[in-house]
Amino acid sequence: DISSAKGAIAFRSANFGYTESRIVLRDINLSIAPNQIVGLVGGTGAGKSTLLSLVPRFYDPTTGSVMLDGRDVHEITKKSLRAQIAIVLQDTLLFSTTVRENIAYGRSDATEEEIIEAACRAQADEFIRQMPEGYNNLVGERGGHLSVGQRQRIGIARAFLKDAPILLLDEPTSALDPSTEAAIMETMKPSRN
Repeated sequence: DISSAKGAIAFRSANFGYTESRIVLRDINLSIAPNQIVGLVGGTGAGKSTLLSLVPRFYDPTTGSVMLDGRDVHEITKKSLRAQIAIVLQDTLLFSTTVRENIAYGRSDATEEEIIEAACRAQADEFIRQMPEGYNNLVGERGGHLSVGQRQRIGIARAFLKDAPILLLDEPTSALDPSTEAAIMETMKPSRN
């Protein structure tokens, strides 16, 4: 188990294929230091999401390894490993409950102040407060009462609230305008302390 990761990630000759004939990642060697922000750029199907999926062990490399703070992630239980990681996907999963509970998912001990701070950093506080019930507003099944951009910002707020040493973002701002995206990215700088 690992209780408090520093956040150094390394891919060592990592290869991955969904099948033997469909190799997606070949001989990936990449080192990411704690607090370092790295962007992966490539066309659709290039393997960006697959590479991210190797870190929390949604998939394991066919050959090679993924390291966290110098330890092979296979030596760490999935539960313990994933506790060190906050992930925001393009299609944010929301539950049919309140905005507050969706942001605090996984952090039942979160205070109201922490929830609001996370929402502010995710540029979500303003639209949440404009809802009839504010943070107590129901989001509907899979967040159906919200726009895609609003769902994404709630997902980002959830990740900020988790405050994990590792933050993985897989196109989480695809439905946001450039100024909102830039504001969110600016707030990430203090979170990586």
